Amino acid sequence: MQTGIRISSPRALLVAIGGLWCALVMTLSFPGYASFDTAYQWWMARSGEVSSLWPPTYIYLIKGLELLSPGHGPTLLFFLNVALFAVGAAIVAAQTRSALGVIGLAVLLFSPATWVLMPQIWSDVAVGVVLLLGAALVYTCPPIRSPLRTALLVASFALFALAVGIRHNAIAAVFPLLCWWCSTFIGRSAWAPKVLFLGGAISLALFASASLLNQSLTRVKADTWAITALWDLQAISISRRQLLWPQEFAPTATLESMKSTFDPINAVSTYSLGNDIVVNSTLGLTADQRDVLFSAWSHAIVAYPIDYAKHRTRVMVAMFGNKANPALGMSFGTAQTPFKDNPERKNGPYSALWNRSAEWLREHGLIHGGYWTGLAGLLIAGCLAASRISGRSTSTNASQAVFALVGSAALYLASLWVAAPTSDLRYAFWPLVAMWAGAMCALRAVTSRGEEIGIAKSPPRR
Repeated sequence: MQTGIRISSPRALLVAIGGLWCALVMTLSFPGYASFDTAYQWWMARSGEVSSLWPPTYIYLIKGLELLSPGHGPTLLFFLNVALFAVGAAIVAAQTRSALGVIGLAVLLFSPATWVLMPQIWSDVAVGVVLLLGAALVYTCPPIRSPLRTALLVASFALFALAVGIRHNAIAAVFPLLCWWCSTFIGRSAWAPKVLFLGGAISLALFASASLLNQSLTRVKADTWAITALWDLQAISISRRQLLWPQEFAPTATLESMKSTFDPINAVSTYSLGNDIVVNSTLGLTADQRDVLFSAWSHAIVAYPIDYAKHRTRVMVAMFGNKANPALGMSFGTAQTPFKDNPERKNGPYSALWNRSAEWLREHGLIHGGYWTGLAGLLIAGCLAASRISGRSTSTNASQAVFALVGSAALYLASLWVAAPTSDLRYAFWPLVAMWAGAMCALRAVTSRGEEIGIAKSPPRR
């Protein structure tokens, strides 16, 4: 009778690979790289001037780490991200119970996308880490009700809640995972109506709670959605050759000035209109300005859906890279951006080695997320097809995990299609990781020989 987490893959190799990777990343990338966004977030955590430019939950996470080691909050977050990512990945890989788990772990940890993104202290990376660890805990839940099972379910739920707090659109990724989470104690398919309803209700409650919490922690309100809205309006205006921006946002702007400042893969360029733009949404909008902008944005989308779809699709394609332009969608580096009175941060002695390796990967077009996502998708499809063709019964939990993880990746990408303000690959970090985890679960499903894992059961009576 199974009473706990069973890990039958070569543990020593999994630990060795995970430990080696952690040591390399922490050494070569010490103390983690702080872009302008990171530096600004760190200053908010230190000063208490918390803005909704980023979810305050994430700012307070940095603040908590800052209290543990003043002046080193971002560095502690970097260490946590790296260590917990390796732990979550190793747990998932271990469930294959074969050498495939060892190979799979090495593929994820040393893949180009992981290599260049993990040293960056970004909320997108933190969300990927939290969701992977949460999914790993659900995946390893023993089928017998026990204190261990309860602890794993509670911990995974807390991690899913944290992900929603860190990034609002993470709710799209969390919904399929919560349906899977609910199925483990309801004892039904993750896609049964009852489970879907319960998962949806919990997701809405999480989103509402996170929104209320973030509002209560905010001192300065920013309308970050407006950045994407203005960018979309700029793109549609250029495509339709007519100004669609609300006049009060840029009363002197012309179509030519919009064309000259438009960047098809980065919304920040919108603010290079200079004196033409008189409203900065990062500092907050008035209620009237919000209404006017939302009305103009929604009207343009309805009136010109093809132009809008072309623009948003171009953003998503660039996010996954383009071999003809290796720099497309690849925003990363070894920056330690100074900001106001933040303590000085200096790169470690080996950061130049990491930078050279990252640049080499970029120049040779090896980072592109589309390649790795496509390979994972093919592996998942192949495993499930092989299982059906052979007539082999598959592990219930592993099969549900596949669909939950792929669904999580798909819904998260759908939210990015609407909301992403740039084409940076960092936004797609969780979908890349989720597809890898889905592929590992598919391998487990096809090699499980009909084991039932993760469905709530009571111990047999004697």
